[in-house]
Amino acid sequence: MSRALGLLPVGKRREASRSKETASAVSLHLAHGNSSRSGVLRLTARLAPAGTRGPGLLRRDFGHWVSLHTPGSEFPQPNVDPLTHSVLGIACALVATRKPENRRAAALAGLAAGTLPDADIFLKSPGDPLFALEYHRHFTHSFAFSPVIMLLGAGAAWLLLRTFRRQVEFRSLMVPALIAVWGHILCDLWTSYGTRVFWPFSQDRLALDWISVIDPLLTLPLAVLALWAIFRKSRSMAAAGLGWAGIYLTLCVVQQHRAAATLENWIASRGHTADRVLVKPSFGNIIVWRGLYLADGHYHAAAIRAGRPGDVRLIPGESVPFLAGPAADFRDWQGLPANSTAVRDVRRFYHFSSEWVSWHPDAVGDVLGDLRYAQMPGDFRPLWGIEFDRAEPQKHVDWLTFRSLNRTTFAPLWELICGRGFSITAEKAQRRARMILSVNTLCTPVQVLAFSARRLQLSITPTSIQALARDARIWLWPARVARQRALRRKRESARPTFGQPLAPAPNPPGALASS
Repeated sequence: MSRALGLLPVGKRREASRSKETASAVSLHLAHGNSSRSGVLRLTARLAPAGTRGPGLLRRDFGHWVSLHTPGSEFPQPNVDPLTHSVLGIACALVATRKPENRRAAALAGLAAGTLPDADIFLKSPGDPLFALEYHRHFTHSFAFSPVIMLLGAGAAWLLLRTFRRQVEFRSLMVPALIAVWGHILCDLWTSYGTRVFWPFSQDRLALDWISVIDPLLTLPLAVLALWAIFRKSRSMAAAGLGWAGIYLTLCVVQQHRAAATLENWIASRGHTADRVLVKPSFGNIIVWRGLYLADGHYHAAAIRAGRPGDVRLIPGESVPFLAGPAADFRDWQGLPANSTAVRDVRRFYHFSSEWVSWHPDAVGDVLGDLRYAQMPGDFRPLWGIEFDRAEPQKHVDWLTFRSLNRTTFAPLWELICGRGFSITAEKAQRRARMILSVNTLCTPVQVLAFSARRLQLSITPTSIQALARDARIWLWPARVARQRALRRKRESARPTFGQPLAPAPNPPGALASS
């Protein structure tokens, strides 16, 4: 049952006592519409200076994009987009159907069976924020459970066809539906999220790290060929779509190998011996890769761009301390009792994140982040994490998301994809930009910045952008004023006259105003 959430200010409500010298509190109520007092949940974002530790504290520089998962609210999960699963299921079902008259019915069964495994997103617990996290890509994504999904998908398609009085044998839909389910499982296995494909025999979350959860170059051609195959009832077009998926995945493997080799060479050049290494694609592409490794008690990150053959470049990233998870011998961990609910939740989060966990670098409280996913491939600001309260160890952890996917946050990644920022330093970029500013004195600051980015192929950091904007104001202010005056005079001279002279100069003798 869906419940509308209202955002209500609570300036007049009672607030817990807090120190005004160390933090300022911003409190909001997430209230279910017309719900009772017990249904009101409080989300408090406390802004504190760096160095202050305590539950619920997040620094100012990213407090505007932090959200708190509350029990019963929507749980953010990095699924492969439904379009990819849908068209892949359709293509698999069409290839598995020989009779042309049954192919559209098989496509419907493939569509249903190819999307049903993700129905586990509806598995939630009102009191456990990590329940949905733990059971996504769980038993519904295992080969052992695939016959059940096959029966459900084929049954749904058969019932829908019978509703429209289309006669089709149920048995003819079973094999296409089963192939579509297997396609869904393999599609999730290609990503970095982790899938329990061998449940119940193994609880390991397997991931091949070949492709991002969203990749338009895989999905769009596959979608076009799958829809064309439905329209033409063509098995060959569906096979061409699967062939394209195979070719693109082969390219993904090659790109991963190139990025991994570059990362290994960089690790060796630093004199490190890596205990663990992870190479995964960044969001939406297979050109820029995120490299992680553990050495000397620290996690290290790097952005790797695998471009044309022979052109693989690396930008060193950040480092964060290694944080061991709760041990299995039930010892206390980070001040939490060994048998507490918080420790069990932390252990579940470590298992979900494949042990790639550390403190959030910008968090003031006890916030753990999943290091596999970040906005930029070279930093350690995760997309999600958990927060626990040392004062309440029997309380479940809170699920936090730190995502802000928009044009501003995606622009630095796009610069890396385009190959900018790998061969020139910020200081050199500023010197060259100043030279261009001195030459192009009649350009606006925006035009100069755009020209500089195109001409120099740069990835300008926020600091560089501020410096360039400051230089643009200094260099271009006189020229800008002069140009504005010239444009004003030009507009005034081009203005038609209706009874009045354009300028205060005397009119020639005999000039009459037109009426």
